[in-house]
Amino acid sequence: MLKWIWTKPPHPIDEVKRGNAVLFLGAEASMGATTAGGNTMPAAHELGVLLSSRFLGGQHSEKDLSIIAGLAISEAALISVQLLLKELFEPFQPASFHHKIASFKWRSIYTTNYVLIIGRIPYIKIRYTRINTNILVNRQS
Repeated sequence: MLKWIWTKPPHPIDEVKRGNAVLFLGAEASMGATTAGGNTMPAAHELGVLLSSRFLGGQHSEKDLSIIAGLAISEAALISVQLLLKELFEPFQPASFHHKIASFKWRSIYTTNYVLIIGRIPYIKIRYTRINTNILVNRQS
């Protein structure tokens, strides 16, 4: 009888341990973060509805966040959208599980502009470099 035993491949784990792995995080990586008052981080759809309501008169709220953000920027200017996002995200702090990211040595971390929580994790030794309006590259210092 053939018995199948699944084990984790050692190579990716070894690469993480050596600091050769790259972490990719999407907008939802901030989920779980909360404010001092207990407010929870909005999901991508909720953020799209908020941007649509504020800048597009509620139109296009069913579309993807990246589309809504692009339309909002076209309608109101980049700085207006950035200021709203700053006001919205500034009070949020990482959840306990976000801090585990700092326990690994990452070669780079790629994330969307909406993921600000990662930069608030103490002891994470990365710097952020903007490569375009949709992606931040985080490299070790």
